[in-house]
Amino acid sequence: MRSSDAHLEKALEEYNGTVSELENGDDLPALLDAYINRGCILSMLDSTVSAISDFDSAIDVIDELRENGTEVDPGCVFKVYVSRGELMSDGTGHDMSQDYRKAAEVLDSLEPGCRYYDRKKLVSACLTCAHDLLDAELPDYAVPFLEKALRYLDPKGDIETRNGYVEAKNCLGQALVDSEPDRAFREFSDALAVADALYTSAQLDDESELVLSLYFLGDICRDTDRGEDEYLSYREEAIRVMEEMKACGTLEDEELLSDLHGEVARIYMGRGDMATAEKHLLKQVSYNLNGSTEYMRDNGIDH
Repeated sequence: MRSSDAHLEKALEEYNGTVSELENGDDLPALLDAYINRGCILSMLDSTVSAISDFDSAIDVIDELRENGTEVDPGCVFKVYVSRGELMSDGTGHDMSQDYRKAAEVLDSLEPGCRYYDRKKLVSACLTCAHDLLDAELPDYAVPFLEKALRYLDPKGDIETRNGYVEAKNCLGQALVDSEPDRAFREFSDALAVADALYTSAQLDDESELVLSLYFLGDICRDTDRGEDEYLSYREEAIRVMEEMKACGTLEDEELLSDLHGEVARIYMGRGDMATAEKHLLKQVSYNLNGSTEYMRDNGIDH
């Protein structure tokens, strides 16, 4: 058994005793904490069914406290619904979304210093919820979590805070891109300004965040009336950054880079600038050939 597992097993044994003792008493706030903490330990031990059972029990205690007129710390409410939601996802986001919506109900009153959350943990939890909801194609549900996270992310703060700001702004842009493209454009622009400064000073944690900002800004320009020149400038800047990433060995999506070269080539062909178009087409062909060669090599195909 790994030392971390042994530590969790020991903690679980202690909480089993605590829960048993409190279940026979009338200290409901303490019982609530015990259920939440044991549920989190069980979750880390991959005991999903037992963890969900503890979170169910915690929600029952919350309901009982509220019925008795007792105020429940919003941190407890947020923690239990988010924790259960993470475990309840059935792949469609349905079960998860219901719990995340309940968690969102306390966002207005949830502040650093509430039970279980300092500023860093609160931001991290909100970003995790937002990513889950975006992955489940529920962008509207993600917005309040991102707006909450951004309250504590200063674009002029320390490096960690600025990186978090970029991530949150990009997520918010993605959540809004279909319903409010103008606002999404502003969110991506905010992300780009900070991401570019971090990238220039080699302080950007995830370079793909810069590419993401540029890519979506280009998409919005293409799909609205912002003009082809602006659209082209974002595409070419995305290509520049991705070429630098490729040179450094950090580019993971070479197919996207190839596609962008082809897209830009078509723009220049439409303008009659065949020389520039050819340069991009040659890049696209070279990446496509590399991809084919790697595929054949990895799959034992003779070439």
